[in-house]
Amino acid sequence: MDREKEEAGFRRTEYRCGPEGGRIFGLLYRPEGIVHPPLIIFSHEMGRTHSSVAGYVEALVQDGFAVYIYDIRGASDQSRSEGSMQELSAMTASADLEMIVSELLQSGEFDADRVVLAGASLGGFASAVAAMRTPERFAGLVLLYPGFVLIADLHRDYGSLDRVPENFVFNGWFPVGRCFAADVWDFDPYSQIGRYEKPVLVLHGDSDPLLPISWSERVAAAYGNAEFHMVKGGQHGFRGPAQQEALLYIRQYLERIGVKDLPAGPEA
Repeated sequence: MDREKEEAGFRRTEYRCGPEGGRIFGLLYRPEGIVHPPLIIFSHEMGRTHSSVAGYVEALVQDGFAVYIYDIRGASDQSRSEGSMQELSAMTASADLEMIVSELLQSGEFDADRVVLAGASLGGFASAVAAMRTPERFAGLVLLYPGFVLIADLHRDYGSLDRVPENFVFNGWFPVGRCFAADVWDFDPYSQIGRYEKPVLVLHGDSDPLLPISWSERVAAAYGNAEFHMVKGGQHGFRGPAQQEALLYIRQYLERIGVKDLPAGPEA
């Protein structure tokens, strides 16, 4: 940890984790006066950075949660995390997320029984896979317009993994390497993500220009215990009133699954 800053009711700290050459930049927000607070790790969309999900943080910290937001390695040329865009895939993002969880919990500062993953688009894909792999580890899962459509897009564009080049531009705008396709080519999320059996919250905007709402409905149906909401005016990235509506759903969900109101003593 370094470069700590105190705000009203919480502390914000730059927090980097991971090995040399793969260091991840993030910001850790921790509420004052709570020992071992619950922890939310929020993962952003492709082509963006941690700032894309920063608008959710303050209200969640005020609710007593510690929140970590970070730059997915390789997800943007603006990323402050180490790693090339040609090395990114949804599965590398998920593996990094699992590493982040392990490192944060090893600090002993957070309640290991109240860890929640939240992710948007690519970050939603990564979060769902992490929860699927170790479902016992996570008390909750929040998916905002999760990006499983990228598998279908890759199949549409190339037809066969053999035809995927070493480097290519995904959907006409994002330069990636072959691993972006290879790591997910045979992955069927709808038959596997349901291994996570605890309650899940899925949100999708009714004005999303990139991803039809049916994709998120399909994701919700893959879980045995999912709650789905359409966010009015929400695009592929919630802003303004849409973000506030999404935040309301998230806070209600966190209270409903019981991670918000468990007792926590005063900080020593």
